[in-house]
Amino acid sequence: MIVNTKKLRPGTQRRRREILDAALECFLKQGVEGSSIEQIRKISGASHGSIYHLFESKNEIACTLFLEGVARYQEHMLERVQFAETAFEKIRAMIHTHLQYSHDNPQLSLYLSRMGLSDLIDTIEVQYHELRKQFVVEVFSEFKPFIKRGEILDVNETYLFAQITGPCSQLARAWVTRQTRIGDILDYTEQLAEHAWNSLKGDAGLSSRRPIPFD
Repeated sequence: MIVNTKKLRPGTQRRRREILDAALECFLKQGVEGSSIEQIRKISGASHGSIYHLFESKNEIACTLFLEGVARYQEHMLERVQFAETAFEKIRAMIHTHLQYSHDNPQLSLYLSRMGLSDLIDTIEVQYHELRKQFVVEVFSEFKPFIKRGEILDVNETYLFAQITGPCSQLARAWVTRQTRIGDILDYTEQLAEHAWNSLKGDAGLSSRRPIPFD
């Protein structure tokens, strides 16, 4: 369902994006089950032939939207974590990237959150598991040197992710679902980074905490 869009012709790439954007609008308003290909077609301006040339069904559109959204999030996250130098900077990078992605893509973030609880996830369990597994391995490998030196506690990847992205995930979810009056969730980056760092730093965790710039 995740395709290399660079191999598609520009016109096909554009049409595919229009279909996915239209589907996102429909799914957020009426849910996947309550939406139809015809509604997606009308909003996107695509023909039935164009839609079925790119996607086999409405459910494939829904799953593609989810998997590609997750993949882009992971790509941004990994890039930022790899760019950061110290353990604290890597923790901060994870938190800032998560909040930034939700801030910049509120509708997609809301959809990803809803889809994560949908029965449709079962139909893409293998693809989603592989995406998640590879992402966790690559991010956790960035922290292994700091764990080895005692700058970060010797914990497994599940605990590490829970301490770093758990709180910011809850904050971002509350923000995109409008369950909080918080203005700019990015304002909480430093506070969340400090809390995560304090919960994970080891006895040797005295590395520089010079912040890295974010665009």
